Order: sequence, then C-alpha cells, then structure tokens
Amino acid sequence: MNLIFTTDGIVIKRTNYSETDKILTIYSKTNGKLIALAKGIRKINSKKAPHLELFNNIRVSIISGKFLDIITEARTIDFFRLIRVQLERTAYAYRIVELIDRLCPQNHVNKGIYELLISVLRSINLENINNLERIVDEYSINLLWELGFLPRGNYLSGDQMTRFIENIIERKLKSDKLLTKLASYNKKEKLYGFDG
Repeated sequence: MNLIFTTDGIVIKRTNYSETDKILTIYSKTNGKLIALAKGIRKINSKKAPHLELFNNIRVSIISGKFLDIITEARTIDFFRLIRVQLERTAYAYRIVELIDRLCPQNHVNKGIYELLISVLRSINLENINNLERIVDEYSINLLWELGFLPRGNYLSGDQMTRFIENIIERKLKSDKLLTKLASYNKKEKLYGFDG
C-alpha cells in the first residue's frame, strides 16, 4: 500500500531525470528534506511545471514509491518574484538552498529550519532590502546553530564562514563561484559607472 501525504515546502534543487521528468529536492515543513520524482514536468504543456520551479514555496501531494516518491499535485503558495528577476537576489537564494541541500540530512524533520528558510527567502525578496550578504550570513549562522555544527553564540562571516561550511561538507560550495563573479561585476559597474 502506498502512502499519500500533503505538505508545504520549498523547492531547493531540480535535476533532469529523463526526457520528460525531473527529480526534485524539497525542504518540507512536516517531513524535512524530501527527494521526489516530478513526472512530465519537462513537457511544454505540463500543468505542474510552473509550480515546481526552484525557490517556490509550494503545497505538494506526494505518493511514496518503492524506490522514489512521486509528486502527484503541486500548488504555488509564494514564488518570490524579486528573487527571480534580480540576479543578485537569485545568487544569494542559490547560496541559501545549497546550504540546506548540503547540510541537512534527508527525512530529518526540523520545523525551525523550515521557518528559517521561509523567513530568509521572504527577507531577500523584500522590495527595499539592502545588505543581502549580511542577511544570508545571519541565516547561515542560524542554520549552523540549528543543526548543531556551531555552538550557539559563536559567529563567523564571509570567507571564514565559507571555509567552515566547506570543511563540513568536504567540497566547495558551487554558489560561491556565482557570488564571486557577481561581486566582480558589481565592482566594475561602480568603477566604470555602468547602469546595467
């Protein structure tokens, strides 16, 4: 007998699986980090595809499969518009979801992490927000505290934090390249007065 459940979650990773399918990683409110198959979402006429975009906050129904869970329904709760249309916000959102994907074990429920994830995505999606790097550093510290990788009250930032996280996951953060390129572009923009 297959178990069907519905939960709210954030799409944190999407990987092509076949000609028409994708495997999605979702950080959910009630089940922690889930990996599930989204059948047919690579088809042009897929009704689920717009709901299962990266960074979307969704309500999703999943049926547990023998080898892989399968997404049967999905509905968007919030799609964080500014994260989608502004490169700097997109880059920081990638950092956020990469940390969740790399640091959180599968099926380990932690509502604090889910609330932290929703909160930081809402923050970087705000219209008049300034220091995105500071917001993401604060999020990273709170995530490390919540997962027990860093004692509460200890603080790291910038390169020190990146090195600390890379030591934990034993690999380089992919989002770091994107953030470095973005910082370089922003310096050139200020130096030469580009409007973009």
